[in-house]
Amino acid sequence: MITITKRVIKQSDCMFISLKGHANYAPLGQDIVCSAVSILYQTLLISLKEWKINVKEKGDNEIHTLVIKKPTYDAQILIQSFFWGLKEIAKVYPNHVQIV
Repeated sequence: MITITKRVIKQSDCMFISLKGHANYAPLGQDIVCSAVSILYQTLLISLKEWKINVKEKGDNEIHTLVIKKPTYDAQILIQSFFWGLKEIAKVYPNHVQIV
């Protein structure tokens, strides 16, 4: 199961978005659920960078984390859109995607 977590730390004015796991809907390389989540994640990352929003990506093969420092209004709109997409995927594939 893919687990997506969003945390906001007000003291440092940072937002963290983490993705962990694999959907296990199909074998690696054929999993449409992982593909859908990945394209939303990549689109969010590219959009934040294109709009010159302070974002850093950390991760390995298991966990990917975006760190957004002082998220602007534009960043919050992009992030909300990302989560709307994830919620729709989670509705259709509830055993494979979880938003915490």
